Amino acid sequence: MKRLFERLVAKITLLEGEEKKKKGEHVRLVAFLNKKEAQFWVMNEQSKVMTLIAFLDCKCYLKKVELCLNEVVGVEVMKIGTNIKVLRRNELQPSGHRIS
Repeated sequence: MKRLFERLVAKITLLEGEEKKKKGEHVRLVAFLNKKEAQFWVMNEQSKVMTLIAFLDCKCYLKKVELCLNEVVGVEVMKIGTNIKVLRRNELQPSGHRIS
């Protein structure tokens, strides 16, 4: 009986040790996951900023091209959504409005 009790105590001690080890591993994995999630969030925000900067840079460039075409070549640029159409002066209505 005493021997059985000692084996039971040894088994319980072993299981408690394994439980502590698994809890420690769980805490480590949660911390790792949180770190990776934070890194992903930062990369996502950086991507948004870079996209916005590229969009604004492109928009500024297109405006410069539009001004250059209008002043130097004598054409107007009509933006339809993301498409651009170049109109000659004679395609404009007498009031100066663009024909769509």
